[in-house]
Amino acid sequence: MTRVKTFLIVSLAAMVMSVAIASSASAVKVCSTAGTGASCEGTLGKEYTGAFSASLTLNKSITLTSGFIRWQCSVSSIAGSFTVADPATGFVSSLGFASCNGDLGACTFETNSSAITKWHVAANSGNTITSTHNPMRVAFNCGGAICKYYANDATVTVDNSYWIGFTHIKAKLTASVPLALEIGNSGFCASTVIWDGDYTINAPNDLNLG
Repeated sequence: MTRVKTFLIVSLAAMVMSVAIASSASAVKVCSTAGTGASCEGTLGKEYTGAFSASLTLNKSITLTSGFIRWQCSVSSIAGSFTVADPATGFVSSLGFASCNGDLGACTFETNSSAITKWHVAANSGNTITSTHNPMRVAFNCGGAICKYYANDATVTVDNSYWIGFTHIKAKLTASVPLALEIGNSGFCASTVIWDGDYTINAPNDLNLG
């Protein structure tokens, strides 16, 4: 079973998930045992449309690096929906960060993902998913230092779910997304921030791209 698939998120998710359209010649399906569409290859279940969600993998944290300054968030989540299974297309409607602390103390983060501002995603061959934001925006406030960043594309890696004996391993999403500075009121706002994080896809219970 192929475990690794890569999401290209026009700005995440884009994680993953912003989460453009793949060509029909390079279509990639999204499959799950929770799917109700046509059968997928092997034990991947059926073509899946519906909600997906992911949260930080246990004992992991999100890291946002801006120059020599680093923040870590112990809470983060991604949610959206696959609207078409073949080729796999959909959107991310929620990306959140919370419980963030770093070199400048406690920070709050906001993103522009919402049910209204959806980040559209589509899977391609070559283990990628293209996602388009409008663009994706992330803003943080750390002790009055406010920095706003954006991205038009991003790359997220997805490991398909699989079994080891009778143990089910859920699909994983790994983000490493560079965002460029849009506006900032402090010299602490570097020209680029990198969002790194490991997520577990909780819904559907098993998710596979193929």
